[in-house]
Amino acid sequence: SLDGSRIERLSPEDTDHKISMAPSGNYFVDYASTRRAVPKVTLRAPDGSLLLTLEEVDISRLREEGWPFPQAVNVKARDGKTDLRGYIYKPSNFDSTNTYPVIDYIYPGPQIGSVGMRDFTVSPRGNAQALAELGFIVVQIDAFGSPFRSKHFHDYWYGDMGDNGIADHVNAIKQLSAIIPQMDLERVGIFGHSGISSQRLARASVDFLQREQSYVIRTFLKWLYHQPETMITEAIIILGAKSIKDCWKKIPMAQITMTVRQTIFLLPN
Repeated sequence: SLDGSRIERLSPEDTDHKISMAPSGNYFVDYASTRRAVPKVTLRAPDGSLLLTLEEVDISRLREEGWPFPQAVNVKARDGKTDLRGYIYKPSNFDSTNTYPVIDYIYPGPQIGSVGMRDFTVSPRGNAQALAELGFIVVQIDAFGSPFRSKHFHDYWYGDMGDNGIADHVNAIKQLSAIIPQMDLERVGIFGHSGISSQRLARASVDFLQREQSYVIRTFLKWLYHQPETMITEAIIILGAKSIKDCWKKIPMAQITMTVRQTIFLLPN
């Protein structure tokens, strides 16, 4: 129903679903999967009962090549109460006796989060598994401000694009290190794209490590100079800017001086 009442679950599987309803309304096709469950396509009646399994993806050859499933994780947000969900990507030759530098793939939204859609894929956002194969443990966490949760969760930092969910990512990595001791918190980098997540990346890395030297992976700051129209659109829609002049007051990225035309790296003194 449109008012949120009389909600009925049409499939028992704890998976991400994409459905296509027949024009007659007599059945629908359900494409179901997760990052850790291969796609399965079924034909179902309107009440969700299974009529026929149409197809199930075979990834045996992929697994034979050593491709690993990501590790699903659940941690607490900055408020200490709200669950945050995400994935950990490790090298296919992961050695539990070694330690690995950590890369946090971040995209704060609000239209999509760091994880993105949660269906099965061999090419997750930010090429997370490919990055892990270079010798990193890669973290993807959907922080406050990400969609597909409650309105409160989605609107958590509405009007403050400088928040970017950074505090949640910091808390998440600290919690994950207790579960995965191979994570080297002396070597933590942040990777992402688009300008709205760039302002506080360097600061967040320094705050997280609590030291003067750290490294921040490139976050495409040239976006600030090549796509001002996108920033203006976001300022008007998300922040309520009333004019072009007002946009530059409201966009956190605009507070970055012209000296950051190059990639930001915080290097040891």
